[in-house]
Parts: sequence; structure tokens; C-alpha cells
Amino acid sequence: GIRVFYIIPEPPEFRPETMITTMSPKYLSPEFFRLVRLAVEYGREKGMTVWIYDEGGWPSGNACGQLVRRRPDLAGKNIVCRDVELKAGETYVPGEYTVAAFRNRTRVTAGTAFPEETVLQEYYRNVRKFGVMSPKAPVLPDLLEPDTIPLFIEMTHEKYYEALGDLVDAVVPCVFIDEPHTIMPAFPWDFQDRFREEYGYDIEDYLYVLLEKDNLSPREAQARQDYASLIGKLHVERLMMPILTWCREHNMIYTG
Repeated sequence: GIRVFYIIPEPPEFRPETMITTMSPKYLSPEFFRLVRLAVEYGREKGMTVWIYDEGGWPSGNACGQLVRRRPDLAGKNIVCRDVELKAGETYVPGEYTVAAFRNRTRVTAGTAFPEETVLQEYYRNVRKFGVMSPKAPVLPDLLEPDTIPLFIEMTHEKYYEALGDLVDAVVPCVFIDEPHTIMPAFPWDFQDRFREEYGYDIEDYLYVLLEKDNLSPREAQARQDYASLIGKLHVERLMMPILTWCREHNMIYTG
């Protein structure tokens, strides 16, 4: 009596230390899609429908690590803080991927020196080089970069459609997305410019509000709210809508 199924691929590289699998052939390879088509054709013979599952394991959006291997610049990143100790009279030099530095919530620019020993809070983009579940797991991409989801669609949705296109209308009604993950507080490469366009001021001047939520002034609280609003907007614009548009163009339902 089962009438619907979907295939969840779990390649060996999905969780190589915590969910060891021996799946073959290689995920997203031509042989992989040949077997997917075989399963869908068999389902059609039995009067079943099939939902496409868009990831190798989960969360959706990384093509089981293949996306970041192809485009390392799209690796996931978020804002984190590190202390920078300056000796008396020492000039401040920003570290790698630094967005802004502060002393007691007052922004400090490169080249600044203080007459006494000082500790700055430096906020920077932490670009992921290892998987979330373990160092050997796939590196997740930044889903809020404008190039990430179009590339993900090219690597997954389009390949499924190439393999199943003539079966889609009759057998494949849905694409299933599974728990797409954004590392927070997210900060895509173009976020400063986009924030300035949206709100007319620099989020860099208030970057500490992304990690500090207590004792905020009304202006600081507004900056925190504006940040959250733009992140929500980018989730819709750069993650949800490209996939929804692709599904509509291919007469499929976007679900998950």
C-alpha cells in the first residue's frame, strides 16, 4: 500500500566518523543518476510517485561537500570575536578577515595607538575549513552568498532533471529540501554594502550587537533588529526563491 517514496543518499563522506556508510556509486555521478532513474522507473511500474531529495545526507545546500570543493570562496562563515592585546604605543593592525574592532564599544580604526596597554575586541569573518559534525565531514557553504544556491541547483536539481525529465510530470511531483543550515551570525562577503543600501548606515559601526544583546541603547537595538531583518530577507531572496522558481519552471512542488 505504499504509494510514495524518496531516496536519501548517504555517501561515505557525509559523516565519515559518526555515520559510516559504504554507499556506491559516487554521489552525483552518472552511475548514481542511472540507478536513481532505475528506481523511479520501477516505482512508475508499481503506480508510485517519487520525491527528489536534494542532498547527500543533510543539511541541504552543500552537495555533500562537492560545492565548496568546487568553489572554496563559498565556504560557510560567520562573525566571531577575538581579543587583541596592544602594548603601550603599539599601532593596531587588523587581523585576517577583520570587519571592525572596538574598545569599549567605540570603533577603532587601523593605525590607532593608545598610550597604555589596551585590549581590543576584533570582529572578523570566521571562514569554515572543517565540517560541522567532525573535521572530516563536508564543509558547508554560505547559503546567503548570491552564487551558492544557483550552483547548488546546477549540481543537484538540474542533474536530477536531466536523468528524470521525461518522467517528472507523471512520477516526480516534489523536490524535498532538508534543514538548510546557516551559520550565525551570518555575514556574506557583500553584506556591508547590502546593509548600507537597505538602511543608510554602516553595520560595521555596531558589529558588536551581533554577539552582545545586553545593555543596548535604542540605537544599538535598532541595528541588531536591522541586521536580523536583512538576514531574513537574504534567506528568502538567495535561498528560498531560486529553488522555488526552479521548481515552478519545472512543474514541481517545493517542499521539505
